[in-house]
Amino acid sequence: MTYTEKELQERVNTFCKEPKPFFLSGERDFVKILLSDLLREDGSSQKAVLFAGIFKIVTASNADMDDIAFMLREIGFEAYEQKENELAEAAFKGAVIIKSDISDRNNLAYIMRKSGNSSGMRIKEMIDYLSDGVQQKEPFSLINMALIFSLSLGAEKDWEIADKLMSLVDADSSAVHWWKDLGEQNDIEGHLVHLWLQNHRILSESELGTRQYLIEKVNSAYPNVPQWLIDADSAELP
Repeated sequence: MTYTEKELQERVNTFCKEPKPFFLSGERDFVKILLSDLLREDGSSQKAVLFAGIFKIVTASNADMDDIAFMLREIGFEAYEQKENELAEAAFKGAVIIKSDISDRNNLAYIMRKSGNSSGMRIKEMIDYLSDGVQQKEPFSLINMALIFSLSLGAEKDWEIADKLMSLVDADSSAVHWWKDLGEQNDIEGHLVHLWLQNHRILSESELGTRQYLIEKVNSAYPNVPQWLIDADSAELP
């Protein structure tokens, strides 16, 4: 815990004597720290202390669930940037429980997938989180789902399902830029996504490099990638 139990209680009690609107008070950053500590904490007694402090401040300031979901998203993205994937996953899961927007579900499924733990139960959970977004052809949902089928499941039929999902991505989506940024950080799934989008004429060219460069990067990282994906020539696609 960042604060001792005494420090936490004193600060909570001081705020509750003269509560202010949540986003106008200096206690917002304090609650954010307590939430991060709560998500990290293993001990049940410490969790109870943190939860009680958060509950008192949130109740006294009339904060609504949107406020808390927004804060959990902030914690999730900050943890992801610091490569604290367990904390990021816990924060995004909290946001999904509170709000369950498609964007929250995308964030959670993405960080679960990137954790490298692809047990059957977690794959089913990720697919469930993304299903609504896929039905609405939301680009982040489509790409995330395609990568689950191709990289986490990986049978020939799974790659074929992933290919159909990739064909539905909108070229103007910010998701295209997200995976470009991943590729620039040498995360090869960015190269795979851009190669795939070229195959479907969604991208005419990639900022990550030539088609041959993308193929070399993909082959080096994913030896089980189907040959039809590598051999596809966007000029010959229907």
